[in-house]
Amino acid sequence: MKALAALTLCLATLAARAEVTVVDVDQLAPLLEKGIPLVDVRNHGDQVETGIVPGSQPISFFTAGGAQQPEAYMAQFSAVAGPDDSVIVICRSGAKARIVADYLDQTQGYRKVYAVEGGVVGWKALGNRVSQP
Repeated sequence: MKALAALTLCLATLAARAEVTVVDVDQLAPLLEKGIPLVDVRNHGDQVETGIVPGSQPISFFTAGGAQQPEAYMAQFSAVAGPDDSVIVICRSGAKARIVADYLDQTQGYRKVYAVEGGVVGWKALGNRVSQP
């Protein structure tokens, strides 16, 4: 009986966790068409250097020195998407977006997070335009 209760608790905990989905950059446009918000997680200097996907929210999870700033990030991010909302995170190439997606999953309880593999660089390589933050 105790084993069944422990298993049930374990399954409930897993179900409550977010689902992080890594998507290729060519899958981004269809997600945007569904109205899912896109957040660029890079620092402002990096966003200016390569531009951002039009319509994305430039909310820096990282400082110019590369340090993480989760409290400041969540203060702005939570106005864009709540834990029950789908959200997409993007960076230059995909590595930082995955860090942020895992953070949202593991510590903030976001249920559906997409991390864009290929990032803004891949977006531009497909011939898509960018804008300045």
